[in-house]
Amino acid sequence: MLPSSVAEQSKIDVGLKKVRGRVFELRKGDEPIGQVKITAFGLQDVDTGRAYKTFEDAAADMLGDAAKGAEIRVAMPEVPQPGEGEVDLAEMSNEILSRLDVARATDILNRQSIREQRGQRVAQAMAAEGEGLAKHYAQARALKGKYAKMDLPFKAYGDPTQFLDETIKAINKLPDLQFFEQFRAGTALIKLVHGESLETNEIKLLRRIFDPKAVDELREITSDPKWKQILKAAPVEIPATMRTMMSAGDLSPALRQGITRVASKEWNDAFRVMHKAVGSEEIVKDVYRYIMTHPDYPLALRSGLEITDIDAPTGSRHREEAFAGKFPEKLPIIGSIVRGSERAYNVFLNKLRADTFYNEIEDARRLGIDVEGLAPQLARYINAATGRGRLPGKALRQGAGIINALFFSPRLIASRITLMDPRLYLSPKTPRRVRMLALKDLMRFGTFSFGILGLAKLAGADIGMDPTSADFGKAKVGNTRVDFFGGFQQYARLGAQLVKGEYTSSTTGETHKVGERIGGKVLTRGDLITRFFRQKLSPFASLVWDIVSGYDESGKEVDIPKEIIDRFTFMVLNDAIDIVKDDPTHLPLIIPGVYGAGVQTYKPEEKHFGLPSVRPPR
Repeated sequence: MLPSSVAEQSKIDVGLKKVRGRVFELRKGDEPIGQVKITAFGLQDVDTGRAYKTFEDAAADMLGDAAKGAEIRVAMPEVPQPGEGEVDLAEMSNEILSRLDVARATDILNRQSIREQRGQRVAQAMAAEGEGLAKHYAQARALKGKYAKMDLPFKAYGDPTQFLDETIKAINKLPDLQFFEQFRAGTALIKLVHGESLETNEIKLLRRIFDPKAVDELREITSDPKWKQILKAAPVEIPATMRTMMSAGDLSPALRQGITRVASKEWNDAFRVMHKAVGSEEIVKDVYRYIMTHPDYPLALRSGLEITDIDAPTGSRHREEAFAGKFPEKLPIIGSIVRGSERAYNVFLNKLRADTFYNEIEDARRLGIDVEGLAPQLARYINAATGRGRLPGKALRQGAGIINALFFSPRLIASRITLMDPRLYLSPKTPRRVRMLALKDLMRFGTFSFGILGLAKLAGADIGMDPTSADFGKAKVGNTRVDFFGGFQQYARLGAQLVKGEYTSSTTGETHKVGERIGGKVLTRGDLITRFFRQKLSPFASLVWDIVSGYDESGKEVDIPKEIIDRFTFMVLNDAIDIVKDDPTHLPLIIPGVYGAGVQTYKPEEKHFGLPSVRPPR
């Protein structure tokens, strides 16, 4: 038995329960030949009680040899043709829902069939003869190939073009549907009318539109009670909620994910629109509409340009990773703040990516450059320059769910590694157009960050110059540090620490060398690397680490209630509170923090016991 077979069968059983008892009439052309009903085991002949796996099997049994070559279909009402005026979605709901019933049944039967086919292939692979390489190839042949799926057993009557055109227009006017939901609904409706198989989420979306009771019905007929649903969702929702809560309340993509494009024309435009998006869903729709109606959008899509979906489900790879969870949006008062921040994130980053891609492609086309060859690498660079780096290696990409659970922003980490790779700027394999764009961004980024530090120095701030200290490259005013390097500083500091074999404490100013005994333990380069990655952990993973180790990141004994509260509080709010506690007159320093600069406030300590992985003596 396959490891996932029990879970898969459970899903199939739940799905069958949703359509169980529905009766469908089979026809050969216009001639009725019998009726079948959905049961817990598949299909059943209403008259004889015989069981079948597919509609085709049922028709073959009812007709015998006459079924060969015949077009067997489930009797469906004709596609309604719109009359004068706008389409009334409620009037056509019966026709659409009857088709959805068959679509749901077909989807469930297909999943059950695929499970059986998979089991047969595994059995064949396990029984393969021979040994060594020959046996391996025989097993690969047994497991290879797509699984057979049946299409919906009906087709559109007549020309459905007018019906689809008017119905999609009506769907696009529904106020409670977001842009991507409207788009997916239109795609699903076209598939449904033409008899193509629908995915489960497409069926649910259409039922939500055409059946006002669909959402309640889907809740009622689920096999699990509410408390069990909550328990099942908790492992995904709780870590995602922590990440979303900590990321909200600010406009940080400007100087965090998008800092490498800072002060460019595209960055300036996105920065301006971002502020409008905080309080307006219409701005989000306008930006999506602009991106997806642009003539080069198909090229961007083919090339892998990342355009994230603000309404994608919790944990989806199509969401911005800083806003992994949707639950906080439902909270009173706080929910509107979270949603406003998420709108700002999506609008800023999506517009920045799209504008950069479209402008570069337009310039390349004008210069006679092959844009089809340029686009994939251009899209990959733009993704990296806006915090959506590509995880290296097939294994890491396949395990993206686990990586996301462990690290706060794995794709931001990947983007920083990509942008620090010299091959991006020097390799002849990188298209010249991409290299020039990357070099211009690098110079603009460096000018901005070092220029800000220079102005801060003139204003009286201290600038960290020791590359092995956490204060390196930061402007320090009192006990508050501000980092304008968008996350690159940590990598430079780690490199310097590993090369020099030492680190300098930012709280005591003491320098500790590798091999030195600190707090009863010898400091190693492994400790330096461990500290670096501990700072990159997701809120939930870092909480588990703190609880298990008994000490927080600074080496102090962990205060569990405080740590939990911190992980459900906006980071920018915690930073502001730290500043006020230390020196309220420094509160204006939180302004760059609102836009993504790193802001930390902590006081010097008389004693220092080294790295968080080193326990202080009792």
